Amino acid sequence: MEVPELVEDLTRQYGRSKATQSTEQEVEIDFVGSQLTFNGKTYPFGAVGKAAQELILAGGLEQWIKARVA
Repeated sequence: MEVPELVEDLTRQYGRSKATQSTEQEVEIDFVGSQLTFNGKTYPFGAVGKAAQELILAGGLEQWIKARVA
């Protein structure tokens, strides 16, 4: 999932001096509406397929496999 506008906003705010920057803020993701809300601003993103959504909800590929094997 790519959200270029969010990346641009974060780069403006935090710069590029660190590969990772903790903001300690929450992100809300609406897969049905294909939008992400962060720090009071909503950003659109391309639709995520059903398989990718299932992996995200499972907590990643490893967790998805564990659930299927169990």
